Amino acid sequence: MARRYRRAGGGIKAWRDVERTNSDNWWKPDMIRWQRSTMTPTAKTEAQGKIVTEIGSENYQAVCHFVIEGDYKADHQRDFEGAFAEYEKAWALLETAETRQLLGSDLLDAMLDFAARSGDQELIRRADRLNIVFQQEAQ
Repeated sequence: MARRYRRAGGGIKAWRDVERTNSDNWWKPDMIRWQRSTMTPTAKTEAQGKIVTEIGSENYQAVCHFVIEGDYKADHQRDFEGAFAEYEKAWALLETAETRQLLGSDLLDAMLDFAARSGDQELIRRADRLNIVFQQEAQ
């Protein structure tokens, strides 16, 4: 639920502006684990631009959605298998080697973490396989 603040002299429009601003920002990449790394704000913008160019804005928004869902499942529901599945969906949308180079290592780090925290050996093997493929692709 978005917070509503009344701006001085703003009337009804001021309420609606704050409501729209809060609700439109739910998917923004600043809320995503892999975007909160050590990248500078300018580098974030450049990386986001490259990714959107490579996979399209709808796929980029879908990646953001899957990552947010995965983070929620891991952090709030302690459902590491579900979080891993959400991150796998995000990984599948990174179709090109360039997008995997930009986002892949952070996604894989989170996937390896989820697999380790779950204790499921099959999940750990799947994460390791993805990591090996990613490392080979990077060379």
